[in-house]
Amino acid sequence: MEGSEAMNFELKRKLQFQATKYLDILTILQKLENEGYLNKIIDLLSRLCQEEHEFTLGELRKIGEKAREDDFFDIREQFFNNTSIFKRNLLLIFQILGKFDLSFTL
Repeated sequence: MEGSEAMNFELKRKLQFQATKYLDILTILQKLENEGYLNKIIDLLSRLCQEEHEFTLGELRKIGEKAREDDFFDIREQFFNNTSIFKRNLLLIFQILGKFDLSFTL
């Protein structure tokens, strides 16, 4: 194979591999949906995020009340920052959990 043909072949192989991953995800999502787990997962994550938002807003309001008038405190920016940190940490927890061997032996 020439250089460009080899590169095209490799790109096609990578695309097919990535597409297979998404098919696996769809299969798992369908199983979760059929077993009723998907709604439970979504509800749990929604409640978790709502509670975090309420907690964060409460804490930021306390900080905002204590801030002096000459201090600039943008509650929206701080809320966005805190929410981003929470999301990254939650994703990190899921990644760590994903590293555990959750398989069962017969």
